[in-house]
Amino acid sequence: MVNKNLYVRIAFFLFGFMLLLNIVDNFVGYSAEYNIKKFMLYESKYLNFDYTRNYITLSIKNNNEESKFGLIFSPGAFIKEDAYLPILSELSKRGIKVYILKSSLFGMGDVNSILLKSNIKNYILVGHSLGGSKLLNYLKQENHYSQLVKGVVLLSSYGRNSQDFSDSNIKFISVVGSDDKIINFEKYENYKNNLPSSTKYLYIEGGNHSYFGNYGLQYGDSEGLISREFQQFIVIREILKLLEEI
Repeated sequence: MVNKNLYVRIAFFLFGFMLLLNIVDNFVGYSAEYNIKKFMLYESKYLNFDYTRNYITLSIKNNNEESKFGLIFSPGAFIKEDAYLPILSELSKRGIKVYILKSSLFGMGDVNSILLKSNIKNYILVGHSLGGSKLLNYLKQENHYSQLVKGVVLLSSYGRNSQDFSDSNIKFISVVGSDDKIINFEKYENYKNNLPSSTKYLYIEGGNHSYFGNYGLQYGDSEGLISREFQQFIVIREILKLLEEI
């Protein structure tokens, strides 16, 4: 009888714990701060927006040819996926097939799902803040599909010490703003030892943490000394340069 009661308590505890994880994982602290309806009305003239449970797909309209490049984007923690549509739609209009993963604290299984369904042979992974760290964790698994990844762009992001890519052939770009008040610059600098010597480091003078997306100003961040549009323009330019090298 004692054992039975114990099992019941454990079952209830596990159920409650999993429920709590699900609530936390689906909590969104920062939503998009722009007129989404107006944005979609205009951009849908040029792009297809396909919303699924786990990610958003952006592709150029009236394009019968398979995209040469795919881009998988991982948002920062607690940031709504829609907050990154403005910057990523500009890349999609260049013929890049873009996938924006659902903001989540756990797991990256959807990356494999995307790579499995696609005929695209060249992918780059782009992650903001914790989203970049999660992508690095995915790459360390080194499965069959991760071999399709040819480039990584880290936006105000770094990995753990155990995530060593110093011998990797993947092209890396690491971008950070000088006025970023969220990132731990000491850890950011230390992690450089784990990236290939060929990594391109971009230090955006006047840039901050929040302007990589369109979700307002993150708590604790500075307002930056440049506009959100200019910071995103720099990122778009560097990603397009990277694709030219792949």
